[in-house]
Amino acid sequence: MVRRGGGVAGTTLALARLVLVAGLTVSTTLVASPVGAEPTVGRTAIFMQPYPTTVGDAGSSPFPSRVDVSGVTGDVLDVDVTLSGVEHQWPDDLDVVLVAPDGTAATVMSDVGGDDQTPATGTALTFDDDASGSVPPGLLSGRYRPHDDDSDPGDPDLEGADATFAQLAAAPVNGTWELYVNDDTYDFDGRIASWSLSFQVTDRPMITGPASGSVLPGSTIPVRGTGSPGATVYVGAAQQPARTVTVAADGTWAVDLTGLADGTHLVTASSGPGRTGSSTTVRLDSTAPTGTLVLRTVRGGPEVTSSRRVYLEVAAGEPLRGIRVSNDGAAYGPLVPVVPGGVAWLLSEQDGTRRVFVQLEDLVGNVSNGYLSDTVTLDRVAPRILRSSPRAGAVGVRRDKVITARFDDFVTPNSGVSPSYLIRVFRAGSDRPLRATVRYDPATATVRALPHRPLRPRTRFKVVVSGFEDAAGNWLDQDPAKAGTQPGVWRFRTR
Repeated sequence: MVRRGGGVAGTTLALARLVLVAGLTVSTTLVASPVGAEPTVGRTAIFMQPYPTTVGDAGSSPFPSRVDVSGVTGDVLDVDVTLSGVEHQWPDDLDVVLVAPDGTAATVMSDVGGDDQTPATGTALTFDDDASGSVPPGLLSGRYRPHDDDSDPGDPDLEGADATFAQLAAAPVNGTWELYVNDDTYDFDGRIASWSLSFQVTDRPMITGPASGSVLPGSTIPVRGTGSPGATVYVGAAQQPARTVTVAADGTWAVDLTGLADGTHLVTASSGPGRTGSSTTVRLDSTAPTGTLVLRTVRGGPEVTSSRRVYLEVAAGEPLRGIRVSNDGAAYGPLVPVVPGGVAWLLSEQDGTRRVFVQLEDLVGNVSNGYLSDTVTLDRVAPRILRSSPRAGAVGVRRDKVITARFDDFVTPNSGVSPSYLIRVFRAGSDRPLRATVRYDPATATVRALPHRPLRPRTRFKVVVSGFEDAAGNWLDQDPAKAGTQPGVWRFRTR
């Protein structure tokens, strides 16, 4: 910094005591874009101080000059400051600092244009950190980068004003902004006719899909959202660097985050690194489901059934969308939901050992590798009496004869039938059974009746056997040709 004239500036630009150079004031009037205006994304909010600030030997007035900013919503991508009508004999004497509402301070200009330069007469300067160059000699009107060309490392004029314009943009916007202007010498007067702030504002990017809590297959998250047309959106997940995407003319954007591992991912979208944006939580699942299958019959047992209808009880390590079922392992039915109590299913028609095959599908469409299966025996043949003693139609039977019946299958007495009704012996013409002791031997599938008294001589008797069923639940049916289940009935005559 070169000192001229008869005095040396002893005033510092420590932010509490900056001396203002030009008479700046606040207004809501919009300012025309200066020479070299840059294209913007989103919208531009402009706030102006239209009253002049003067600089003289007594310092600057007002000090500082203030602009109240309000109503700015969204993300501020850029902050520019425009000094209009700059007049000064030695423009490189001017030091200008801009202070955001939270106290963030950045140098706008200091010692610009070189030591020897043409006086500024009504110059319009816009300072933008995206501009292509610095203020040239002669202080021509235009758009320039903020610039500090102070060559004296001991000069305290800009103490504390070391933030960048990008940091100003990241600071809170709404509130009172202050412009401090300092003149390095007291030999020349100057003024700034007005100054204004221009904020490039974009809508905060919003993620519209996938919805938070979604579960997706594979290793890709297709992220979709909205924002200001032309804006750049930074989209990322924790496992990879953020990707950028440009918002289309219709206000939408889309990007696929690929190469992600299974698990839960926090996906964020913002208008720039360090900015607050929107987020969604997505879980990726590319693993096929696993589980177990148990066939349950109508009777509750898994081994044998007399009904084609069975119930498939499936347990899996994760929620399922449903299962597909097959009787042959080749042709599978449609997807059906898993329900409490099991999924009802019809076995194939033939009696014998039947195997049921099941495929699992999880909530995101992953299908189990291979299949689950379980077997059950379908048995719809009713048990019959294989032989009886005395045999049907026998005559001359001893009066102390034990009456027996042996079945062709292993049967059990139904729990709802009284033991005395399992085998009953009637004297011809009577509907009251003889008193007898009834015993059943499951090992030989034989039931016996031991009358308490010897049978009457030369008398016809009738035997009725009922109340037995096999393991599949088929009831004794001695005559399948007739409707319903027929008990075993035969007659004999004593000697």
